[in-house]
Amino acid sequence: MTISPAKIFIDYKDAKKILKQLEISFIEEKEKATSLRKSDLTKEFITHSYKNDYRNTYRIARENLDYNLLIEEDGSIFQFGYELDGNEKICDLRYAYYEAPSIQVSYEEYLHDLELNIEECGEVFFEEYSQALSEGELKKNVTSVRYDFSIEHRQELIHPVSHIHIGQQNDIRIPVSFIMTPKNFVAFIVRHIYWNKWRIGMIDPHFREDYLSSYSTGEVMGSVLFSAEEKRDLCFKFNV
Repeated sequence: MTISPAKIFIDYKDAKKILKQLEISFIEEKEKATSLRKSDLTKEFITHSYKNDYRNTYRIARENLDYNLLIEEDGSIFQFGYELDGNEKICDLRYAYYEAPSIQVSYEEYLHDLELNIEECGEVFFEEYSQALSEGELKKNVTSVRYDFSIEHRQELIHPVSHIHIGQQNDIRIPVSFIMTPKNFVAFIVRHIYWNKWRIGMIDPHFREDYLSSYSTGEVMGSVLFSAEEKRDLCFKFNV
């Protein structure tokens, strides 16, 4: 049991809707939005993502446009990707959220500090701005979250087919009882990382219902992928 590519694209669109409802503005990398494949990520990013150098990994992602969504207010990025097996069925999913490792300011704010404005400068100072961001003061703590679904790498109990990683360079791998979609993942991120905006959004009954129903789009897995023993373990699940 798995989900279809069409479902990924539908829920990717709904994921953006959640961000818009909470007034979390973003820049979309349009070319990757037409594909949503894991293979869209550059080899340079993939290589560095396994190293213990979060700042450099983030820098490469920004420079290579290795993201689908860039959150404008804080520079955090979302990545979404799937792969197909020989039968054209999804066998692998990867969604990731990378918090910016340093304090971010907008390009307009950067120019303002130089007593300039974007109307007269345009993109002339954008390279210097990007360099300043990459060299900015590091935050004391940063959060990264990654969701993986991999039929090939599944080992019952040891390596769940569907799971969430929180943080870098650790063995945290929390089982998930269903196959997450981009909408599920973004709902999880805004609930726990953009908590203040989520809390305010929950006052609106329309958003409240959209959020609470967002996980019902996930595909519950059968015993082939999620065994009886795995169901006895601690895991993330949703109630309809």
